[in-house]
Amino acid sequence: TQGKEQPSKMYSGRTIFVDHASGFVYIGNQVSLMSSNTICSKQDFEQVAHEHGVVMEEYHGDNGVFRSKLFELECQMQGQKMEFSGIGAHHQNGIAEQAIQMITSLARTMMLHVAVYWPEETDLLLWPQALGYAMFLWNCMPGCKLGVSPLELFSGQKLDHGVLRDAHVWGCPAYVLDPKLQDGK
Repeated sequence: TQGKEQPSKMYSGRTIFVDHASGFVYIGNQVSLMSSNTICSKQDFEQVAHEHGVVMEEYHGDNGVFRSKLFELECQMQGQKMEFSGIGAHHQNGIAEQAIQMITSLARTMMLHVAVYWPEETDLLLWPQALGYAMFLWNCMPGCKLGVSPLELFSGQKLDHGVLRDAHVWGCPAYVLDPKLQDGK
């Protein structure tokens, strides 16, 4: 986004999808946490999964918006099973909870880094972008145990890790030179 939206059209929440088999994470930013927006995020996630040759057969979620009739109907229409964690039983979805904790910790660290080194550039409205970059790093970074990234496990394809060589420090100011100035004019 350009950051010039009306407050009612700004992101106010997100749904985070975690593939238990690979650890792959997808974040669907939303302007509300109503079930219709959550379904849009689910459909966006399934489109990304489809592009990688993955079909979602089952979801495991908490008792929030995933319990809504609209969300359950969406799952039924797609032939997907839906399971729920017990109330307050986050341990029942430990893989997802750990991935969400790591992603938010990475994003928080990046936001704090910007606040320390470039305080004039600090803006809490950048939180969705920080989460998106943390998700990108998480999905592309090879793990210590297997030496492959969650994206590689999810897609079944070897990733060109050149994308990590091109990664930059999130939030640091970047400058684009005007060619006229560069040519001395």
